[in-house]
Amino acid sequence: MTSYPVPRMTESYQVTSPAASDPDDEGIPGLDCRLQPASTFHPNEHQNPEPCPVPKPINERGWRKIVRNFTPSWFTVNMGTGIVSILLHNLPYNGDWLYWISVVIFALNVALFLLFTFISIVRYTVYPEIWFAMIRHPAQSLFIGTFPMGLATIINMIIFVCVPAWGERFVKLVNPTTS
Repeated sequence: MTSYPVPRMTESYQVTSPAASDPDDEGIPGLDCRLQPASTFHPNEHQNPEPCPVPKPINERGWRKIVRNFTPSWFTVNMGTGIVSILLHNLPYNGDWLYWISVVIFALNVALFLLFTFISIVRYTVYPEIWFAMIRHPAQSLFIGTFPMGLATIINMIIFVCVPAWGERFVKLVNPTTS
């Protein structure tokens, strides 16, 4: 914490602000907050003091900022990762290394899908009013279809990789009505 000199009543003072050290803790620009002796102030010189940091609201910091600004468009990353794993698996070249790269990308796809689903659930639980705003938004509402499309890539890779490797019981994971 910075200590400031105590002004004496006989001196006049000019308002300035301290330099911010961390941009994330900087906050929203506000009023200047530190006094300096007027003897260092020259009215003919142009001075741009930095604004005093004002704390950001709790919704604009840390994990809450990430959750609040998370949109369904992030599921396009899941779609792309899933398509890459499907394409690598179905390439006509038979290389063991190609199969294992597709499996690694499939695992990454599942991890991304679970992460994005978790963040979405937290978003609409903590901020329920965002759901209706997102549905009415002309651009964000178009990305609602990316969730089932990302899930479809996972289902395809379960059929391509998990069923042959781990047996027919994994067909029920994809289609529970089969016996």
